[in-house]
Amino acid sequence: MFKTMSSVMNYLMDRNVTVYDLDAIFNLLQRLDHPERELKLIHITGTNGKGSTGAYIVNILSSSGYRVGSFSSPAVFCENEIIRLNNEAISDSDFLDTFNKVYSVILSMQQDGLRLPTRFEIETCMAILYFVDKKVDFAVVEVGLGGKDDSTNVVDNTLIELITKIGYDHMNILGNTLEEIAEKKSGIVKNNSILVTTTQECEVMKVLEDKCKDTHSKLVVAGEGMRISGDYTMQNITYKGRGYSTRLVGKYQICNLPIAIECANELRRLGYNGITDESIYTGVKNTILDGRFEIIGQQPIFVLDGAHNDEASIMLRESIKENFAGKNIIFLIGIFKDKDYRKIIENTVHLANQVITFDWDNPRHLSGETLCEIVGEYIDNVKYAGTVEDAVKTALADCDKNDVIVAFGSLSHLNEIKKIYKGVQNGGY
Repeated sequence: MFKTMSSVMNYLMDRNVTVYDLDAIFNLLQRLDHPERELKLIHITGTNGKGSTGAYIVNILSSSGYRVGSFSSPAVFCENEIIRLNNEAISDSDFLDTFNKVYSVILSMQQDGLRLPTRFEIETCMAILYFVDKKVDFAVVEVGLGGKDDSTNVVDNTLIELITKIGYDHMNILGNTLEEIAEKKSGIVKNNSILVTTTQECEVMKVLEDKCKDTHSKLVVAGEGMRISGDYTMQNITYKGRGYSTRLVGKYQICNLPIAIECANELRRLGYNGITDESIYTGVKNTILDGRFEIIGQQPIFVLDGAHNDEASIMLRESIKENFAGKNIIFLIGIFKDKDYRKIIENTVHLANQVITFDWDNPRHLSGETLCEIVGEYIDNVKYAGTVEDAVKTALADCDKNDVIVAFGSLSHLNEIKKIYKGVQNGGY
């Protein structure tokens, strides 16, 4: 058995492969006597907004006095954060204990010649075991990719499914049309359940309506909220005549927040009376989320955002225009090569006075030099800095205290950028 976090991380890295079927996760859970059947699950999918919507739900339920487990992978800042209890990341000791329980079953599967689970399947199983052990009232679980064939789609007693805005992403896996993508994502909807979604494109909404009809499920469509005031630190949004203050300040919160509010209202209708108007308001106000239009510094303002696809980059563009009009803006951009990077660039770079590209330690990343050449087709002031550290230092050297630095394109490099920025501010780099 494993005794250190580093040894577990090495094992998980070796299992960091992708398989699109549920055989291994079902075998794992069957051999563990189906712990997933003990959970009351709130299941979340969509193209953009899953993290924000899930964070709102977790905080609303926590503010209502419930024990809430949450699972979202991959990690942004530390591995433990993928599994949380009332926003507290699982401890190293609990992570090790839970992993070893799963690993003992993996060994038996190996002896029987079965397909071994992937990293994400192992993490999903760990989350389920941890939530059952901690006797959570609710488990808020975010899909890894798609829905129908995602390893989180193993619970057949879902309380509520949430589908955030659906757009084009992972098209090589989910399909080339919005209908195909929606079909895959709507696979999380179970019989006689409740689906809460936002206003979608017509072809997407038709798929969701048909799915709810086929499964005899209730469909709740949350409208958009309206931003009535705010700045880059806090925004005030009204929805159905009620005002909410949120520290998640991206423009897309006018879509994400109403989904969470409608989810809470549906839970109240199911008899969870601890949820009140006051606890909803408090939960929303207490919600923070790393890497989603996150302000990590002032003078200059330094923003981290995980915008990594077409729709998310449009939302980032609108948030920048709304909050930083007239400012000198420097972009730090790093994108995966399997993303539609031209769309992301076209949607955003015209707002920048300067763009800096870089390389980081991920085999999926698009070469910083290549990205620099592509961005150079759109604006003149672009440079390749080399490493993430070089990029952060270059951006800080090239700006003054009234400028804005925005780092985006992927969630996977934000942790390194944040650490380096803090190190520079503290004189450690």
